[in-house]
Amino acid sequence: PPPPPPTPRFPYTTLFRSDVLFAALIVIDTDAARLARVSGILGSNPDGSCGLTLMGDGGDRSIRYDAGTRAYVVSTSGSEEVPVADLRSNLAADVFGAEASDGCFNAETIIAFE
Repeated sequence: PPPPPPTPRFPYTTLFRSDVLFAALIVIDTDAARLARVSGILGSNPDGSCGLTLMGDGGDRSIRYDAGTRAYVVSTSGSEEVPVADLRSNLAADVFGAEASDGCFNAETIIAFE
């Protein structure tokens, strides 16, 4: 019988938009098991309690970020690190971090998709 297909050496994200397929590799942490993930659509935070609103199927989440939070935008042309303040509303995003006792989600990394 033929050998099994090779397995990927690195994790990757694939996105389908129109007829475009692209992949991005973003290493976010060597100990990623300690990070929680929330996903949704980026919005603003009108009450200013945490910094950003992430609108998801389970309801809106307040996302807190600080100077140590890293943000990336992934598009069909590649990916780039950007300041969190430069993230646009209405982008799909995965946010990695931890729950805070005050109800906010403390973001370590935000990956937004155009």
